[in-house]
Amino acid sequence: MTSTRAGNGRVLKNLFFGFVSVFVLLSTAGAFYWFQLRPVKIKHDCSWVADHSNAVSAKPEWTQEQYDRCKKDEQDKYNGIIFSGLLGCQSPHPAYAAQPAKDWWRQATSKEYEFCIHEKGI
Repeated sequence: MTSTRAGNGRVLKNLFFGFVSVFVLLSTAGAFYWFQLRPVKIKHDCSWVADHSNAVSAKPEWTQEQYDRCKKDEQDKYNGIIFSGLLGCQSPHPAYAAQPAKDWWRQATSKEYEFCIHEKGI
């Protein structure tokens, strides 16, 4: 009967040390993640900012007739005072090709980086 109690005590002792070992291992892994891996990932993610530009449709260059009409409309609207260049009658009005929408990553400015770091809790 004494050997059975000693055997039960040894099993409980091994079970206790097993649970303690698993707890210590999980606690160490959790602390390593929280204090080492998580901050590195946050700093990396905050270093880059996604940018986007919308699509732009093509625009042909103005003809001399369109420019003259714009200038005349501008003179009529403002009683003969010419505001060329200020209100949109620029000569020559440049043409540009269509541009597709673009997404890209750029390095964050120091203000964006600091804001992101504080927002994520570092």
